[in-house]
Amino acid sequence: MKLLAFTALRVNISIENVRKRGEARTLLPDAPGPTPLNETLPPGKILSRPPVYTDDGATRMTADSPESDPADATESLVDYEPLRNRDDVRYHVERDVVDRAVVDQVADLPDLAGVGITNDDELLFRRLTDTCSWKIPVANVGPDGDYAAAIREHVRETVGFTLELDAVESVWHVSLETDDGEHTASRAFVVFGGSPVDGDYDLGAATPEGEAVEEVGWFADLPPEADEIPGTELFLD
Repeated sequence: MKLLAFTALRVNISIENVRKRGEARTLLPDAPGPTPLNETLPPGKILSRPPVYTDDGATRMTADSPESDPADATESLVDYEPLRNRDDVRYHVERDVVDRAVVDQVADLPDLAGVGITNDDELLFRRLTDTCSWKIPVANVGPDGDYAAAIREHVRETVGFTLELDAVESVWHVSLETDDGEHTASRAFVVFGGSPVDGDYDLGAATPEGEAVEEVGWFADLPPEADEIPGTELFLD
């Protein structure tokens, strides 16, 4: 396993705001601190380490846990950790030591499920509200939530496509702790590939079942000022 250490990395990942239908831009403030250790796990590689404990005593499963791989992660996915062992999933781990305020901020944020929907050489991007930037569809996932179900529901309600999730393309796990190790937080981004069940990619004919997004469209490249959710690059040439 290769550990890739970067001398100056600041994570800038778009997030869905859990309190309103707006979006914030930064997961970690651009503040001075120790150089984070970042790891990209090649498919099939396992990173062994102790469980990650949260401030409330909850424990996330690790690769050493006895849980088996999901039978079909595209149908239902609650625990993403066993995907470390999958040869067909890109699994990324990022760690950082940060101030307590940053740990508390991230601890309050939900995980995200995203999906790349491609139509020939174009990728679907949407703006959730008039104050949001362009990004691939993403949905909040709370504790014990189902990543696959969350993103299918989000796209059905806001875009109008009934999706079939074809694969889990990538998982990004961000783990933070304070300098004394007393406080920790973690967050995950699980990105699927998907396609409309009926094979119809016509956005004009799609009927959202809930509150529609502000804008949606097909793009061959990143739209201007788009937020690049982890995994977006997998769907663009």
